[in-house]
Amino acid sequence: MDWLTAAWVGVAGGATMEAVDVIKSVKWHRKMPWNVQPDTIEPPRRRPDVRPGEEQLPAPGWPGYCVAAVLRLFVSGAPTGALAATYPHSVNPLVAYMVGLALIHRRGLKVIF
Repeated sequence: MDWLTAAWVGVAGGATMEAVDVIKSVKWHRKMPWNVQPDTIEPPRRRPDVRPGEEQLPAPGWPGYCVAAVLRLFVSGAPTGALAATYPHSVNPLVAYMVGLALIHRRGLKVIF
């Protein structure tokens, strides 16, 4: 499998996780993910990792969410392509898909966002 094909299969894995996130947001919050605000996720309370006023931040909106989604897809595709270029005989479509899926999984490697 060449590196470009592996990168696109990795992007498909990342797109699967993005679709799961959209489905979970609509199911849990009854809103599209770009309309979810911090105060709708959990009740506002003081936590040591939250700065004062951070719980009142506005929702990111669809342009910000789309930019973040494209960056996450790039993060799922680029390392998958690099892995396939480094080890061309050991990367098959299933491995490329799983690597792309795992790179943006929320509880997995937590690469960005």
